[in-house]
Amino acid sequence: MSNASVEFTFEGKVVKIQCSRDDKMKDICEKYANKIETNLNSPVFSYGGSHLNFQLKFKDQVNAIDKERNEISVLVYKKEDEFSCHKSGEKLNLNSEEIKDINTSISNINDKEKDVKLTLENNIKKSSE
Repeated sequence: MSNASVEFTFEGKVVKIQCSRDDKMKDICEKYANKIETNLNSPVFSYGGSHLNFQLKFKDQVNAIDKERNEISVLVYKKEDEFSCHKSGEKLNLNSEEIKDINTSISNINDKEKDVKLTLENNIKKSSE
């Protein structure tokens, strides 16, 4: 059994759950829900700009870079249509399309960050040859 971990972030609080690469995402999320004492159906779980697929195993859900690290970061949101700013407390009315756009933007930023990292690593390798 290969060890892995999932880092859940909800309202600025990070909780890390240890798991196996063969564990289903639903089981991992249930462990998290139990730890924060909530129902599994209450929050929305997002990884890489998309909803988690509860039927997939950890090893099948993760992208190539996270698979090497054996760790993923999952964003957790309230299922409500109403959110509030964590700094000002102001109510934000976001529809599901706006939430999808935000997740897509985050995913694009993460992809660009990974591309830059790979480019830098390749440049460092070339310069040391």
